[in-house]
Amino acid sequence: MTIAEQPLLVGRATQLRWINNWIHSPESDSMVLMIQGPAGIGKSTLLEAIHYEACLNVPSWLVDGRYVSTPLAWLDYMGLLMLHSLPGRHDQQVAQLKTTLSQQKSLLLIDNAESLGMTGEWLRTHFLATLHEAPLLIALAARGPLFEWQTDPLWHTRMEHWELSPLTFSDTQVYVSARGIGADQWGARLYHQTKGHPLSLALAVDAVGHDPTIVPQISQTVTARVLREVVTEKWIPVLESLALVQEADENTLEALTQQTIGSIQYHQLLSLSFISVGPLGLRMHDTVRKVLLDDLRRRNPERFIQQRRQALRVLEARRRQTDEATRLRSAAMLLELYRDDLPVEPWLNFSTVTEWREHCRVQECDRQTLHALLPDKPHTPLLEPNRQHAFLDAIITRYPEGVRVVRNHENAAIGFWVGLWISEKNYANH
Repeated sequence: MTIAEQPLLVGRATQLRWINNWIHSPESDSMVLMIQGPAGIGKSTLLEAIHYEACLNVPSWLVDGRYVSTPLAWLDYMGLLMLHSLPGRHDQQVAQLKTTLSQQKSLLLIDNAESLGMTGEWLRTHFLATLHEAPLLIALAARGPLFEWQTDPLWHTRMEHWELSPLTFSDTQVYVSARGIGADQWGARLYHQTKGHPLSLALAVDAVGHDPTIVPQISQTVTARVLREVVTEKWIPVLESLALVQEADENTLEALTQQTIGSIQYHQLLSLSFISVGPLGLRMHDTVRKVLLDDLRRRNPERFIQQRRQALRVLEARRRQTDEATRLRSAAMLLELYRDDLPVEPWLNFSTVTEWREHCRVQECDRQTLHALLPDKPHTPLLEPNRQHAFLDAIITRYPEGVRVVRNHENAAIGFWVGLWISEKNYANH
């Protein structure tokens, strides 16, 4: 449990008051808090604010659902958040984590909960279901409704639901004043342009702070053009490098950009509304990060490839030189960089598969069905034409742990994922 810097949050006093009441109330049973809203509406900022307030009184853990798509990954992630690894077999890790979460009132905050995939099902029906009498608040932030939680026989009766709305005009005035620009001059104009959309409003204030002589043309849609109105041109390469690695300190940013940044410019980046402080340094709002990377890919693909290669080199060096928690986090960033740019067209989006079954491992009797599910031609240039069946046979025979099968209620295979697993042991040799 770590206490980060207090985020600037306006318009959510009711929500924070509810959290404070829960922390200090005599009620002890667990419950689920559902936080829903579109990208940029402030879900992550609200979770960070809740985490900050909660850590002043009780244990709180903030988890990113994008990095815990399997139950084992979730156990490893929680072990790192607790500043120690969870020792022993998986069943011993689960037991130890349950004990920790049952000892006193605590909060488990999960951002990007729609990306939990099979972990969400496992948490809902197995792990957290056995903690229903523990004094635990489980907050799930997602862009859309999580129907499996809302209709669950156990959790639907102990659920609070928040659908975040844009900021009001008065909230906008408070935010603009807190950011140090004239609310009387800019408040109404920026509210009219952004309709109170928090991320768009934050970018608009950034733009005014950058050049108050130019009226920013910012709407509720965040685009690369908008970002270029917000920051100086010299910061674009730094921001693009940060977008690639997700989190970076001053030394890492200098290694990525191969230029001297200095502590002054590094801390100036924090003046941007979409930059915050994370465990490994500065981090960027996910929506802005995706906009920057998509724009760089389209506008200058050669520079994108060069920056990506540099990011891979820097992350690999950091993975070898730092402590276990940072090393594993760097390894996750490396894998995401590889995943995002692998020339593969997926046949099935496994983030939408919510049912976790113990019999998802491949069986010899599945072989014929899986071959039938393969397309006529590989969806990736990594495989030569007509070699997909030989590749599948080789994986099933030599690395069966690299195959996961999705089955229907009759136990028939309806989809599968196949690939080579990467671990600390075999990754270090390549």
